[in-house]
Parts: sequence; C-alpha cells; structure tokens
Amino acid sequence: MRILFVTTRGGGHLGPLIPLARACVRAGQEVRVAAPASLAGAIGRAGLRHSPVGAAPAREIDAAFAPVWARRASAAHVIGDLFAGMHARAALPDMLELVEGWRPDVVVRETMEFASSLAAERYGVPQVRVGVHLQAAVDGNAGPLALAAQPLGALRPRAGLDPDPELRAICDSPLLTLSNFYVYEDRQSHEIVVHYSAIGRQHPLRKPGVGHDWTADSQRVRVKVEL
Repeated sequence: MRILFVTTRGGGHLGPLIPLARACVRAGQEVRVAAPASLAGAIGRAGLRHSPVGAAPAREIDAAFAPVWARRASAAHVIGDLFAGMHARAALPDMLELVEGWRPDVVVRETMEFASSLAAERYGVPQVRVGVHLQAAVDGNAGPLALAAQPLGALRPRAGLDPDPELRAICDSPLLTLSNFYVYEDRQSHEIVVHYSAIGRQHPLRKPGVGHDWTADSQRVRVKVEL
C-alpha cells in the first residue's frame, strides 16, 4: 500500500505525522512525505523518504508571516492568506504531479496543508486529516476551515476541479489527532471544562484562570504540554 503523508513547512506541522508515518513503515507500507525542501533534513532524520514540493520564495514567506510573529495576524490571514493561499498555491503544481505519477492509495495530510487535498480529489484518492493543534476540537471546527474556502476555490480550476464552497472532500474525510483533550466554556455554569478524551471524562475548573489541585483526583490524568 502506498501512503503519501503531506505537510507544510515547520516542525510543528511535520511532527504529528512522524509517528503515524513510522508506524506505516513498520507495517510494511510504502511511505513518502511530501513537503517543502526546508523540511528535507527533518524528514531524513526521522528515517522517512522525502518528496519535495514547491514553496513560495523566502522573502515572500517572511513578509507574509511578519504579522504572525508580531501577534497582529487574524485567523483569516493565517488560514486564508498563508496556508490555504500562499502555501497551497506554491505547492499545488508539484502536488498534482506527485499524486498523478506515484498514485498513492491514500493521502494523509496535516490540517493546515491544503494542496494535497485538491490533488487527492482530482485523482480520486481517499484523504485523511491529522490534527496539528493542541486542542483536538480546533482541527475539526467548521469555522477555521471556512476561512480556507475562498482561496481554495480560486485554486480548484488549476486542479481541474469544479467549485465546492462547502469543501465537502475535506469535511467528509476522517480526522485523526494525537491530542487527548479539548477545552470549552460551559454555557450554563460558565466553568472552563477540560475534556480528556483518552479517559472519557470531563473535569471542570471552578473559575477561569484558577489553578486546580490535580493531586486531589482519585484517578490520574495525562497532561500534554507543548512548547
């Protein structure tokens, strides 16, 4: 079985794919990781085969990400302009060529990489999403994904695809995540609830911003810290 893992630039996007890709290799599957050339070293160190795809010029990337590093960027800019726009636009030609030529049985893409979704849809290849956010709910939230609809709509003709403003191919694809919790505010009690999917229970913090004595729990919990 041929499995194509796909990521944008950045270790935080590649990282969640690595244990899954390695597991597939151990199971005897044929695995490639499609990513910009900037990730070639990291992919090689992970013992995986790299298939390079196009990326925007470094100066364009630096300028586009300047508001992000300054913490002035909106979600529409990050998702729509950068990931579904600049990154997807640069990677799409190579991605189409790779999927057509190598013919993977499935495309496994991290949730902020979009060119492979179009290529998979173009050639009828099943696709799977892998979450890259600490809160699992973010990756499956329709709101952030809707911000990608317009820039992806502009790219669909380049992939030979008809319009799909609802992004059905993405929304209908399975979503995997390494995150074991998500956080939300209970509308009635206004408590901040941390839901640990790994142990199937909810544990509310009494007030927003107030710490909790985890040692008082009768059942141990796992806490994921990401830097």
